[in-house]
Amino acid sequence: MRQVDSVLTNDPAGKCDPLGFPYMFSWEFRTINVVQTAKQVIMLSPFYGNYRVIWTDGRQPPKDPDLRYNGYSVGTWMDDYTFVVRTTGMLPKTWLDHAGRPHSDQLVVDETFHRVSADTIEYTQKITDPVMYTEPWIATNKLPVHLMPPDFDIPELQCSPSEFAEYNNQVGGVVLRDSSKK
Repeated sequence: MRQVDSVLTNDPAGKCDPLGFPYMFSWEFRTINVVQTAKQVIMLSPFYGNYRVIWTDGRQPPKDPDLRYNGYSVGTWMDDYTFVVRTTGMLPKTWLDHAGRPHSDQLVVDETFHRVSADTIEYTQKITDPVMYTEPWIATNKLPVHLMPPDFDIPELQCSPSEFAEYNNQVGGVVLRDSSKK
């Protein structure tokens, strides 16, 4: 018997559970819509109706945040091309990524969004979790930027357990079992 469920059986996406941050935003970064206000940057994902709020009004991360799926994010514009974000307070039942890497409630994610050209953002993510990992690790990726037409309508892509099960039945995919039922 396995000590921990296989990622094929306990992936939150397979049960329509919220993916949480950073998993959700590393899973489908290509379709993120960004809204900027005077006090926030809001990232909208069409997948599962997920969104993320990054406060930009000068506040500090809370010392003892309520744990949430997407955590609590604060950001600062370093210059016209560089946005730095710190996120704390992620629920430990979420994953870091699609591979199912775990994290604790002590996880801190530091991100840098740097516009290197008109059509490219360099995204750097530093993962620090002293409970789960012996040292921080850093991932960097270059992301293309595409402005959508003014009349672009964000598609609604909700996860419905009944539709997910029907899809697996018809396509012959793996039906994921509920890991809480052993």
